[in-house]
Parts: sequence; structure tokens; C-alpha cells
Amino acid sequence: MNSKKPTYEELEQRVAELENREQLKACQDSERALLDATTEAIFLLDPQGIFVTANKITAQRLNTTVKNLIGKSFTEFISPELAESRMKVLKETIKNKKPIQLQDKRDDRIIDGSLVPILDNQGEVYRVAVFARDVTRNKAYENELLQNKHYMDVLFNSTLSGVIVVDATDHMIVDVNGPALEMMGRNKDDVVGKECHNFVCPAEKGKCPIADLGQIVDRSERILLTVNSGKRTILKTVKTLNIASKEYYIESFIDITDLKEAEQAREKLIEELSEALEKVKTLSGLMPICAKCKKIRDDKGYWNNLESYIEKYSEASFSHGLCPECSDEMYGNQQWYIKGRKKRK
Repeated sequence: MNSKKPTYEELEQRVAELENREQLKACQDSERALLDATTEAIFLLDPQGIFVTANKITAQRLNTTVKNLIGKSFTEFISPELAESRMKVLKETIKNKKPIQLQDKRDDRIIDGSLVPILDNQGEVYRVAVFARDVTRNKAYENELLQNKHYMDVLFNSTLSGVIVVDATDHMIVDVNGPALEMMGRNKDDVVGKECHNFVCPAEKGKCPIADLGQIVDRSERILLTVNSGKRTILKTVKTLNIASKEYYIESFIDITDLKEAEQAREKLIEELSEALEKVKTLSGLMPICAKCKKIRDDKGYWNNLESYIEKYSEASFSHGLCPECSDEMYGNQQWYIKGRKKRK
């Protein structure tokens, strides 16, 4: 039995070795904890596709354990068709020494993957790091957002009201719908990015009814500037909306120009009719008239000559003449009248 005691130097060396082992184990434990803490599948492959290490998420997705993965080819845990295509991607990564992005669709799941080559001191690939993230929920959310965006676009442009979205900070127009463009006679590219002052709104810069003057615009009659210095009368409502911590003015309006013109024409017509009615005096009701002299009794009991009464209560005036019967009665026995009547016949 060798009873030789180790030297101080040997003891120091053993302590250093133990410390290194403890440090290595602590480092490996930290790496393992870090790998298992992520929600992505992460694993290392050698150039032949053999698992060098992997985290728990990788093992769960492959329905096995981490211990069972180490030292085995990844092709043993997936279908032959998928294994063949993924082995081609692995070889391409090693050949080109560049990362490759890919996406898998299996078991109603969508997986985004990345293969990243790790080079040794000679610049050759000796490991390939693989990151695989389940993006099924994200894709569903993206599709939902796209559908909602399509829905909002249809709603935005199908309404009969014009809508303009203005940045509340710099008063730049950030969006506009079809009905608003039609009212203005402009194209969208000509409107978006323009400052609203003196472009669609007659208010000068610094005199915005909402931002500067503190007015509440709610179904208020306003002016919309159109192409070629034109103007339309609109009924306008403005609401403030916060989107992603940014403030916008949502301006909605309807064109009431034709309605205003019709209203003005109606008021003018009413005014003209009122003036005409003031000039016209009409006779109505039961009028007492003398059966013999044809005088008319007014509401005060006075008897008035027929001509005087009509001229007083109407716009009519009289010119006098004789009807044939009265002419015959008055002048029928006089020769000049008889000769004239014969001549007229």
C-alpha cells in the first residue's frame, strides 16, 4: 500500500481541478437553466445532424426527453419526408456557412425556424444551432388583424360621410376616405401628407377651431375647401382619438351644399310670394249689393259705388265704356248711331 502523502503542490492541483469541475458544473447548470427558461425550442446539432444538447421545449415537441435526444439523429424523431427536406437545409447551412430561415406547418401548428452555423478556429462548421418558435397564435392574431383591417377599410370607405384623419400635433392629414375625396375633387395621393390649414379647412395656421380656439365641432356647419379654390358647405363633427399614445382628430362630415342652395331658393321664393301677397287684395265672402243701383254695403254699413268698392279692396282699376245693350238703349233712336251700327254690321 502506497502511504506516500501528497505534496502541497499536488494538493493545490487537485483543489484547482475540483474547483474547475465545480465551475464547469455550475456553468453547465446555468446554461441548462437558461435553455429551459425560454419558450422556444433550442438545440445544437453536429454536422451529421446528431443532437449535442437540447432544451425541454425541444423534447416536449418531439414527445420524448432531453436525455433520450442526446447522441441521436434528429431524423429519428420526425417523419421521413420532413427528415429528408430538413437534412437538405442542414447541409446547405453547413455548405454556405450562413443562417437559414424556414417555416414548418405540422399538426395544425406553425413553427418558425432558424439554423445558425457555429464555426471553429479554422472557420469550419462544427455545430449548428437551431431555434424553433411556435408562431401559431401570432399568425392567427396577424390574420385576425388583417381581417379587421379589411373590415375597417370597407367600413371606412363605404360610409356616405366624408372622413379625414388628422395628426393633432402637426395637423397633417394621415388618411382620407373615398367620399371625402369625391367631395374635394382630389386624389388620395394629393391629400395625404398635406397640412389641413387652407387646404381642406379655411382656418389659418394657429387658428384651428379645435386645437387653438377650443371649440367643440359637433354637427356644426362648416366650409370644406375643394379643388380649384372651390368651397362646399358641410355638416361636420370632430372627435379626438388616441392611437398608440398619439392623438388624432377624426373629422366626419356630409355635404349639405345642395340642401343649403335649395333652402336659400325656398326662402327667396317665400319672400317673393309674401311680397306678392302683400300687393294682392282679394274680395271674398258674402257682399250685400243693391238689386237696383248695384251699390255694395261695406262692413261699416256704408253703401259704396261698385267701382269704388272694387278699387278700394283690390288692385283693379276701371276704364268706362258701354255694352251693346246699353248703347242701343241710350242712342238707339238717333240717326248717327243707327248709321254707325249699320256700317259696323
